Amino acid sequence: MKYKIYLKNFPRNFLIKYRSQIGMVVLLNFFISIILYFVVDKEYVSSASILPNSSSDSNPVANIASQFGYDVGNQTNQLTDPLVLKKIATNYDISSKTLKEKISIDGETKEIFFFLFPDYDINNKLDFENGILKLGQNHLYISKDLEGPIINFKVITNHPQLSFEICSIIFKNTIQYVNRLDQSTKKEKLTYLTNRIQSVKKELNEKEDVIEDFLIQNRDINSPSLQTEYNRLISELGVINQLYISLRTEQEFKRVDLNSDNNNNIYLIDEPNIPVGRSYPKSSNLVSFFIQLNLLCLGIYCLMKVRIKEIVD
Repeated sequence: MKYKIYLKNFPRNFLIKYRSQIGMVVLLNFFISIILYFVVDKEYVSSASILPNSSSDSNPVANIASQFGYDVGNQTNQLTDPLVLKKIATNYDISSKTLKEKISIDGETKEIFFFLFPDYDINNKLDFENGILKLGQNHLYISKDLEGPIINFKVITNHPQLSFEICSIIFKNTIQYVNRLDQSTKKEKLTYLTNRIQSVKKELNEKEDVIEDFLIQNRDINSPSLQTEYNRLISELGVINQLYISLRTEQEFKRVDLNSDNNNNIYLIDEPNIPVGRSYPKSSNLVSFFIQLNLLCLGIYCLMKVRIKEIVD
């Protein structure tokens, strides 16, 4: 069984025959587009950009490990991954500090929470939890450039000053949080290196004592078996000594990095800015509204004329 879909009584000179009606519809759609343009909620975007430090300083310990076929993994700092930054920026601590921060907009001073959610109660636990959730879902966006490593922070609200204040607070607190975590990680690594160095140093001394005892017990090592054993002990000593030197070198790097006042992980590209104009709606959105309304009217007219006819073989 086959069916045919066609337009019933659709005139070929449609535009000419119904030009007055079409003109009225187009004019009506134009006015509706203007109304939508001014009625729809305005959006203002404040943004900031950072560049994670992607410099890959050679890791001496990793170099030694690679010589023996071991892979110590990627040394990239995961704290500057956009997904991790978004998780940090929207955690309870930073979000609650942001919403409780008092700012002044148009002569009115109150918590950011009330500017974003005027119908919510900050003292109501459920309202406050919903506010934190909506802050991360509807107002804060963190993404990485498609063409490079730059990471962008964006805050969208219905007021330029509000967007700027929220972006500044979240941006500052997120970077500080990342720095604290990074400092803590560096301290843990430094502690590990210190303990490991002591262990390797003890092993190095023990190996030197073994070689010394071997030479005392075997004054004549011209025999192949003794020479092979001696070479093996010397080789093991060299590996341990090289590991000790590498660990000490890594320890000094970590100490300098830990005691440095400069932020070695994140470079600031753009600070949070006050939006000079709205990001939505724009003039292009007015044109888009107008075109979509006209296409919608044309689609409705065509649907009214559509007929389905059964084809009998």
